[in-house]
Amino acid sequence: MDPEATYLKELTYRSTNVKEPGEISAPSSNLNTAFRLIKEIQKKYKTREAEEKEKSRSLQKRLSGILEAHSNGLRYTSIRGDKVDILYNNIKHAFFQPCDGEMIILLHFHLKNAIMFGKKKHIDVQFYTEVGEITTDLGKHQHMHDRDDLAAEQAERELRSKLKAAFKSFTEKVESVTKGQLEFDTPFRDLGFHGVPHRETVLLQPTSGCLTSLINWPTFVITLEDIELTTQKRS
Repeated sequence: MDPEATYLKELTYRSTNVKEPGEISAPSSNLNTAFRLIKEIQKKYKTREAEEKEKSRSLQKRLSGILEAHSNGLRYTSIRGDKVDILYNNIKHAFFQPCDGEMIILLHFHLKNAIMFGKKKHIDVQFYTEVGEITTDLGKHQHMHDRDDLAAEQAERELRSKLKAAFKSFTEKVESVTKGQLEFDTPFRDLGFHGVPHRETVLLQPTSGCLTSLINWPTFVITLEDIELTTQKRS
């Protein structure tokens, strides 16, 4: 806080309710309008603050573990022993997003009904693996021999290939277990475009049945059949 600044704890305005000849409305109506606008600003601020807290909580709930496919659903067991069960018949949309052009590879499930874990309800559940360094410590590369860049790039390519094969194999097994009742959709990156579904600009990617943004949190999934009206704006 600025020690030289002056902070107001309370401010009072007074205005007459008497409407003078020639006036459209009484002066007090201006105060009512100002009061309403202030309340709207406060509401927007509190909503934005709540979204930030929810986003931070979502980021903290990323735990390592194992995802298993069973006959009636999926079970995720964290390294702490926590279990999350997702029934196949509660999955509205299932997505497999490869690591092409991204630093993570993921499976994302948009549910019909929210499930409870971590003392909160969740309609979107995601499982992912990092395929490279999302952040890089530049101090590690001051010397030429600290790291063999060519070998590292080759190792990353091999890792990407192995992860894509493993994730793809898992989705195929799930589709086989459910006898095709659950199918994984893959976003079309080439058809993606930038938009602002929440507060920041992200890459929106269509699938065969949805419009998605699965990398950034909070995620965005909307069923194309639920869209009644679209508008286009030229920049």
